Amino acid sequence: MMSEAVSTKGSGDYAWPHLHFRVPYPETEDYIPQNDIQHVIHNLVDPQLDVGSVKILSGGVTNKLFLIKLDKTKCTNESLPNKLIVRLDGRKTDTIIDRAGGDLFHHMLHVHGVGSRLYGTFKGGALYEYFEGITLGIDNATCEPLMSLFCSEIAKWHKLDIVHPKIPREPCLWRNWHKWIAALDSLEFEDKDKAARFQAVDLTPYLKETKILEKFLNERYGARHVLFCHNDLIPRNSIYQPEDNRIKFIDYEYAGYNFRGFDLGNHFCEYAGLELNYSLYPSKEHQYAFLRVYLKEMGREPTDANLEELYVEANHFALASHLLWIAWAYVQFCNSTIEFDYLEYAKARFETYLKWKDS
Repeated sequence: MMSEAVSTKGSGDYAWPHLHFRVPYPETEDYIPQNDIQHVIHNLVDPQLDVGSVKILSGGVTNKLFLIKLDKTKCTNESLPNKLIVRLDGRKTDTIIDRAGGDLFHHMLHVHGVGSRLYGTFKGGALYEYFEGITLGIDNATCEPLMSLFCSEIAKWHKLDIVHPKIPREPCLWRNWHKWIAALDSLEFEDKDKAARFQAVDLTPYLKETKILEKFLNERYGARHVLFCHNDLIPRNSIYQPEDNRIKFIDYEYAGYNFRGFDLGNHFCEYAGLELNYSLYPSKEHQYAFLRVYLKEMGREPTDANLEELYVEANHFALASHLLWIAWAYVQFCNSTIEFDYLEYAKARFETYLKWKDS
């Protein structure tokens, strides 16, 4: 296999290598493009670094992820890691994700000390550092002492001041909200059965609620409390590293400046998991305990007034989390080849939204 050219993306301190080579997205769930992955690693990391084994990482509903265990027998660079992650971008996910912006965020987050190292990108994917540790689940992410460590890491993110001409300071909630909802008008289905299922969905009530909630949140919060956020804080995007007694976040493709309430409220929604078991949604007492630690980490006094304000704010934006990810699910239902019932997911989240909005 001939070596493709490697160029540079970004600029200055925020530049990374880009390989002009495409790894085809797998046609089947269990296919591993090992030779292509080897080629990417040779060109972006070290030509003497070989692939030992490749494991498909399960649970993702946007991209295809591979855990690469490296064979460093022939490699003289001792500083290289033992494992890497290869991300293959999900089919047509550029409809919902700004890939160039996401890779820039990834690299910048590493420079600022909170993200994994981005070794480089290639056509349709990226190669980056694997964070060793324990992937959290709802059973341990919500209990002490891990909950406090989780709050500490969120606060690190929310204190970041990342300045770059390509990074908007306005809340990305509305940017994604409008983009994803607009995409619903131009979905092109290749599968006739999928098309029939989607056409049977009456979007009118959903679209009506998006306008009502956007108006309410803009009037209530304007552009206040906009911080640098992860925006996808599901438990499995959190890695506990026992040796350092810390939690690190992964998967930065939705990161950006946003309302702090969205990051918090969206996290609380994710207690329910992909199964959407909302009996696991945290009680007010649990949220108060979480927010108390968060406020302390942010350098604010967790008074009753501050706690109640943030509690109300997080739960207002939990409603926005429902409506935003519903649009995401509709787009994914059309485009994704991942085995997941996005349409049923959207239906269940809208039903929950309707129950919550007047409670």
